[in-house]
Amino acid sequence: MKRKAMLIGPRINSNGPIGGQNVKFETLVKGFLEYDEFIWNICDTSQNITEVIKKFIGGINSSVCIFCVASRGLKIFLPLLYIWKKITHKQVFHYVVGGTLDEIVKKNTRYIKYLKEMTCNWVETDSLKLRLEELGIENCEVIPNFKKYDMRIEKYKQGDNICFCYIGRVIKEKGVSKAIEAVEKYNNIYEKKIYFNIWGPISEGYKQEFIELTEGKEFIKYQGVLRPEKVIEEISDCYAMLFPTYWHGEGFPGVCVDALFAGIPVIASDWNLNKEVIQDGLSGIVYPNNNVNTLYEAICWSVEHKEAMDKMRKYCQENSHNYSSDKWIPYLYEKIKTFKKDIE
Repeated sequence: MKRKAMLIGPRINSNGPIGGQNVKFETLVKGFLEYDEFIWNICDTSQNITEVIKKFIGGINSSVCIFCVASRGLKIFLPLLYIWKKITHKQVFHYVVGGTLDEIVKKNTRYIKYLKEMTCNWVETDSLKLRLEELGIENCEVIPNFKKYDMRIEKYKQGDNICFCYIGRVIKEKGVSKAIEAVEKYNNIYEKKIYFNIWGPISEGYKQEFIELTEGKEFIKYQGVLRPEKVIEEISDCYAMLFPTYWHGEGFPGVCVDALFAGIPVIASDWNLNKEVIQDGLSGIVYPNNNVNTLYEAICWSVEHKEAMDKMRKYCQENSHNYSSDKWIPYLYEKIKTFKKDIE
């Protein structure tokens, strides 16, 4: 008789928002659904509360649970699953979203008890694992952000124009304004212009400022919102990705994994976990101070050193398999299978 497994998190829906958390959970769900040893009960937290409760109740007799929720979801599911695990002695895996769980724990110290009770907390980076261990949460394992991607990108062909790109939520805290200003500064100084394509949903609170920043600037093109499966194909013709984020919740950005598969280097701010995700000089450029001038200087260097950028592109593609779901889904599935056998 097949055992049941419950997966909790926000899926990608046709009418709903698409963020890094949705993509991360959707990749996990689609990967696990390829295995039929379990009956998978999916509790989609992007649905209305009635459906979420119904799905959760329907999955409480599962042998194992994997949950992938951000800070707001932790308030609900972390204590619930702590109690569920205490009562049933079933296995609960926490698939951590973002890179600030330690900060959340410091503000909510009761979470320490809950997290220590989880079978394992799958975190995205070594530095987050270390910070959690310093708080006494030692049941952590590093599982990097990964993606499913089948298409092979042909070698980048330099056209007449150099085009940089940004993909993600279009908000000020992601450094979009700074990127626009840096590209504009370059074009005001150099005769040969560079271009900047932007993809992603525009935040309502930032929309007016974004319109004013881009209005009348032919070198800036807002390209709308891409479906996750189209991202790598679209950005593969770009020279490099700009990622000047200073958003407090930044973890292991999925767009940086997209860049690896697309074979394009990332020019990123030295913020949060970026230096751990992007290998400076190998898969991109990590610039200090996170201001317009240092970003501008990094852009100038990249344009002036095309041969070095070509080497980075090669490195990106050669190392992208380390962030492939083909590597990590079987590994995680074996983890939950192993724990299943332990309780039989």
